[in-house]
Amino acid sequence: MAKTQELSVKFNLASGDVMTLTIGDFKNALLDSDIKTSLDAMVKAGALGIGADAVTGVASAQRVTTEKTDVNLA
Repeated sequence: MAKTQELSVKFNLASGDVMTLTIGDFKNALLDSDIKTSLDAMVKAGALGIGADAVTGVASAQRVTTEKTDVNLA
């Protein structure tokens, strides 16, 4: 059984649309406050966007844990 941990973040765009970004192999030990600080810094730095559509803020962030188990087909 394999477990994966990801962070799924939705960003507000200047156009009013929302962009979702998934960060794989996410460290679950990070505190929510550390995540918020990092995401806010990314937005403030203007580090993200789609073409001319700038990211204006963070709409939401979710920790996602997935378990995968192989099925024995023999």
